[in-house]
Amino acid sequence: AALLLGKEGHVTCLEFSHILEASSAPHVRLRPEMMGLLGGSVSAEAFKYFCSLVVRAFLAIRAHSDELIGLVAAMQESGVPGVRREAVEALRARLVPEKNEREAAQVMLSRLRESQEHSSSAYEMFQ
Repeated sequence: AALLLGKEGHVTCLEFSHILEASSAPHVRLRPEMMGLLGGSVSAEAFKYFCSLVVRAFLAIRAHSDELIGLVAAMQESGVPGVRREAVEALRARLVPEKNEREAAQVMLSRLRESQEHSSSAYEMFQ
């Protein structure tokens, strides 16, 4: 994972390997420590605000899905290490192109809730 530190002190974690893999792992990973920073529960205002930002980012990415998928396809075709054959189709599926914007937002909210439910599971111990 790569950590980016913004001018105003914002920390962003980018985990490209998860985006590029074709796995059955949860689409979003919220570790217990992250949930603690977000207020500790799905009813916390910080968690709700975080979810609204994630949904906005997801919808913005979807608006450029053809370009993103094209980039990943080029990476896969050129043999970039770590980009699996199934990465393009897995990415396309994660972007739920068959859904309208409202439905896609609901999909992302469901993924966030699912991740929160699994944040303290044994799965996290092996990541």
